[in-house]
Amino acid sequence: MALKEEIQKVFEDSIGGSADNIEKLAEGLSTAIERFITKQTFRVDKLSMTHKGLETLPILPIMTDATGAIPLITTAIGAPIMPISVPTRKISIFSIGVDKDGGESDNPIQNGEAQSNSSEVRLRENEVNRNY
Repeated sequence: MALKEEIQKVFEDSIGGSADNIEKLAEGLSTAIERFITKQTFRVDKLSMTHKGLETLPILPIMTDATGAIPLITTAIGAPIMPISVPTRKISIFSIGVDKDGGESDNPIQNGEAQSNSSEVRLRENEVNRNY
């Protein structure tokens, strides 16, 4: 039954004006509205994500074994291959865990509270399910 029909039925059931009927009307309306809302699909229209840059440290090549005598990397015939340094790299860290109470443990930035406060979830008008 759709919300309109549920509201109409609640009014019909409460006709008479007594205190019991008014209480029945209030209870019926709240139940109909609750059922209507819980049958809807809410979608994320705006989700905040935090970006934080991180820079790695350069890695210097290890040229020899612990004795300092044998190159660690060689060709099949035993010729040493000169390793190259790994340069500094920029890495992006994206935080998308969202928690209105800041309890999202995988989000390093305010535990997701800031993202939750700037995100929006709503029922889109063209997706209202009137015949649930």
